[in-house]
Amino acid sequence: MEPLLRTGDIVTVVCVTADQCRAGDLICFKQGGGFFLHRLLEHHGRDGTLLYEKGDAELGGRWIQARQLIGRVERINGRPLDESYRERALLLGRAERIAVTAVTGAGPLKRTLRSLKRPWTALKKKVLRSP
Repeated sequence: MEPLLRTGDIVTVVCVTADQCRAGDLICFKQGGGFFLHRLLEHHGRDGTLLYEKGDAELGGRWIQARQLIGRVERINGRPLDESYRERALLLGRAERIAVTAVTGAGPLKRTLRSLKRPWTALKKKVLRSP
């Protein structure tokens, strides 16, 4: 989840249900044998039973079941997450999802996407670190 989280950061997770989470929230969920902190990009399904999550440092995301949700991150190192950060991260996450979806399966386009990863990562760091 860089640039938001770094090794050694302490997060406060509040137990919530999927319907209490909004797009852009940083969520904690269990998958396989581990716990993950990723950004929630959207709800889907009749009762919001599917959640589309994506790590800020990843190019693609995935759908998880609402029952895998543990909670929502409220604080990082004692500081609350502010609304402006949530909105910036959500816009970047959605833009990235559209770009990845547009080139999936296309050989030359996939190579182009890989070549854009470094500048895209630099842009994310600049946008997500600004107040």
